Amino acid sequence: MKKGVKVRLPYGTSTFRYPTRCPCCGEFADSKMDFQYQWASLTAVGTSVISVPYCAACLLHVEGVPREARPRLAGFGGVSTLIGACTFAGLFTFVVAAFGLPVWLVGVLWPLEVVIIAWLMIPRIRRDTEKLRNQEASLLKPTCIDSGPVVTVEVKLGKPVFHFADPAYAEDFQELNR
Repeated sequence: MKKGVKVRLPYGTSTFRYPTRCPCCGEFADSKMDFQYQWASLTAVGTSVISVPYCAACLLHVEGVPREARPRLAGFGGVSTLIGACTFAGLFTFVVAAFGLPVWLVGVLWPLEVVIIAWLMIPRIRRDTEKLRNQEASLLKPTCIDSGPVVTVEVKLGKPVFHFADPAYAEDFQELNR
């Protein structure tokens, strides 16, 4: 989140009211994003959830592209493919060694094969990561403030402190919670 406004509410405020517009694009908020935080008092410790309203479109780009819509190789898929290829390279090296190659050459070939396979996979991983970034960027509206969360919540001395990217939204939030 880019530089924004920090809002601390007075002690004793436990229910929060929000403007009915999305903090990212300013349109009507028809969904919500949940933030979980822990609090403590002299007599108890607990966990609370704060639900900040967002419109459905902004919620998608803030939370990210759903996992099932992501390119296959990005993330863990690329790592598992690389591990499988390296395992094959290792097995191939040991099979070749069984046919009479010197043992020291096996020690040189296997790491070399792993490096070559990784080097060959890097462009594919970069391409799929770029595709994922473009997919997330396509979810942004022209009025969106940021691609990530525009509202964050941290806990200081047991009370939530809100950070808003939009100063006007922060002002409205403070006004509603006086």
